[in-house]
Amino acid sequence: MTTPKLQFTILRNTLTGTAAVFLVDKTNVRRVNSGAAVLGINGDGRPDTLGLPLRGNSPDSWSLWVKCDFTAKPLAGLALSAGYHRRDGPIPLDASFARKFVVEDGYDRLDLMAGYATRIFQRPLKFQLNVDNVTDEFYADKSLGYANPRTWRFSATTTF
Repeated sequence: MTTPKLQFTILRNTLTGTAAVFLVDKTNVRRVNSGAAVLGINGDGRPDTLGLPLRGNSPDSWSLWVKCDFTAKPLAGLALSAGYHRRDGPIPLDASFARKFVVEDGYDRLDLMAGYATRIFQRPLKFQLNVDNVTDEFYADKSLGYANPRTWRFSATTTF
């Protein structure tokens, strides 16, 4: 598998990025459990997963992340980031023949981040607020489980 990749730097090294494309086609996969093939419920002695798409994999998906680090005053130390994920369906949620029609139709997800880096008592300190699944999208995410609802995380990090 070849992965086309593009790296770029513009605006005198103030904006850099990487773009990559992954093309994966896996349909004839044998699921393994504890080192032994999992035999299916149809009783023919062969795993039911042969010929089925991989569980939790979208036929087409893509993500885009952008991040801006401010270096000039008065916003020096501020960082803003946004990530957009698109997964097209049908996304199989189970890898057994009996439930091959249990699928997710596809979904969009937006994540945001705001961070601020400073120094306190001569130590670097970074504050960060992440909001995952900003739109509170309800969707099944792999193995028949549901994805987390809108989630807020705040962190403060320092090094000694």
